[in-house]
Amino acid sequence: MNMSFYQFLSIMALGFLISCHQNEQESSISPKNSMVQPQTQLNTTIYHELPNDSQTIQEQQRVDEFHAIPPTQLLTTLPSPSMNQPLDVQEAIVQLQQEKAQQQALLENQQGADSQELLPVQRQTLTPMEDSHEVALIPSPPPAVERVLKRDRKRLNIDQLEQSVLSVLEGTQWTERRGNLNVNLFTALADTLGKPDFVQDTYEDLAPTSLFHKFLDDMARFTCSARITADMNASTGVLWGELDPANGFISDRINIEERIKFLVLKFHQRKLKTDRELAYWSWIFQSGEFVSQNPYGGWLGLCVAMMIHPDFYSY
Repeated sequence: MNMSFYQFLSIMALGFLISCHQNEQESSISPKNSMVQPQTQLNTTIYHELPNDSQTIQEQQRVDEFHAIPPTQLLTTLPSPSMNQPLDVQEAIVQLQQEKAQQQALLENQQGADSQELLPVQRQTLTPMEDSHEVALIPSPPPAVERVLKRDRKRLNIDQLEQSVLSVLEGTQWTERRGNLNVNLFTALADTLGKPDFVQDTYEDLAPTSLFHKFLDDMARFTCSARITADMNASTGVLWGELDPANGFISDRINIEERIKFLVLKFHQRKLKTDRELAYWSWIFQSGEFVSQNPYGGWLGLCVAMMIHPDFYSY
């Protein structure tokens, strides 16, 4: 029951060959068959050119070799059909070879399908680069950056500070009455403020120390008060210009704010760009006016605040 159809067919073909060979041996022994066989019998005999003993030995070897072949290799060892084999054997061999070829083709197709499933073909397409994506061989230099030179602010020396006070207050000096003489305090306090005498010191200390700020505040109060006292009897004043100094901030706010902008530009060499900056100086004017209960107090407070500001004594 375990024998396949192809094995059964191969055994039947071999049995048919053995039977044909036995019939040929029996016919060769009888005297009637000693004559030459007709031409029609040549196609039904196998290996008739060999002697009887040699044919028997060769056939027995063929049988032994056939039985020694494993069933799985039986199809691959079948001889090709020839004119010396009977017609039925030739048809059986041809049929077996055709079926073998069909099975081999089916097996190859199945293996090809499995390999395509396991290893899918990946096709990659190359996209041509557009003309706009051009790469320069020599990279362009980075854009030039404007260099801004910066340094720390420096304090004015004593001579520069004195000239600044004379400029903004139009000739008002920082003096003190000693006996019958008015002594210039910029000259009298030069050694204390760090000005070199070139005998003991040759280097001027420009650090904004606490001592410097103490004398700077005294200088600002004295010079601003002297300037306001001198302008009270004049038609115009250095601080308020052509405005009436008796008018307070509330009664003449617009004109006072414009005058504040002018004084900031005169003392600090800059313009007020925002309303917030203007509000700061307006608040100082109103504070001085409120404390002294006099508009002159507003102009005095504004003058002193501008002179002790870093924008006035440093650059």
